[in-house]
Amino acid sequence: MLHWFNPLVWLCCALAFRDMEVSCDEAVLRSLEGDCRADYAAVLLALAETHAGLLHPLAFGESDAGVRIKNILRWRAPHRWMTLCGITALLLMTMLCACRQTDIGIIGGADGSTAIIVSEGAPPSTGAKSEKDASQAAGEPRVLTPQVPVLTADQPLGADGPMIDWTDGDTVIFHDYFGLFVVDLNRSEVLAALDLAVLGCDATQGDDYCEVRFSLDRQTIYLHPLSQPYHFAYRWRGNSLRMEQNDPDTAYYVNPYAESAPPADVPSPYYCFKDGCYAYLVSDDWTVGTLCYTEYGTGVQIPLFPSDSSTDPS
Repeated sequence: MLHWFNPLVWLCCALAFRDMEVSCDEAVLRSLEGDCRADYAAVLLALAETHAGLLHPLAFGESDAGVRIKNILRWRAPHRWMTLCGITALLLMTMLCACRQTDIGIIGGADGSTAIIVSEGAPPSTGAKSEKDASQAAGEPRVLTPQVPVLTADQPLGADGPMIDWTDGDTVIFHDYFGLFVVDLNRSEVLAALDLAVLGCDATQGDDYCEVRFSLDRQTIYLHPLSQPYHFAYRWRGNSLRMEQNDPDTAYYVNPYAESAPPADVPSPYYCFKDGCYAYLVSDDWTVGTLCYTEYGTGVQIPLFPSDSSTDPS
């Protein structure tokens, strides 16, 4: 009763009945021997004349006699090749619909290494860049291959300078637009290095600024572009990298000395790793090749990329 007064429903009903009648007519013609189209049309015409002028409900087999007679006179037995073509087309459409769509998320740009993530299923809605955004709408971590940055000794530092993310006086973790590095200060040895540009984490200002955090044991470094719903988790000792959805329940390391007020002559950005101990990075000519780790008031100054080191930028 819901659609009783809907004219489109009545139209659909009438067309459906007409199609069924035409289909039955063709089935009858196929079952008869010889060309009986004229005789069959005459039977329908006689039936139509019998009901002429009577008001009766639409009933299957008694409507649109004119349309049915014209269709009968035009009817030809279908060729076998037409049936085969129809079946083939139906099978092809079924195969195409059954194919699963593949989503390809691309991380990086034309100037650097590019990591390609392929996942089967419906494409996520996030922006690839999806890429990055992307893809993470599904919420499943993606395993990536860490890329090592390529540096030159005369490569300039960023406008804001490199930043120490964590240090305990023996190991320092720092980053700038050209990469993230873990350096053993006692041996001036780079323990781990990660290209940030390929991940889209090389912005040091603006909405795409990359926030750096640590797990409680400082073994995992979390890189979070602030404008994105995902982050990268870099396990630097095992050199493993994953792309994950942001989780508000993740427990991060908090520097207990972060609120310590430094002397006025301590340059920024600095990192306080114990009471009264402040570390920062300096460069004589604002290039990568002369970058040094420095501790305020102790005279400690350690080259991060010494010329005799295997990790020296070339």
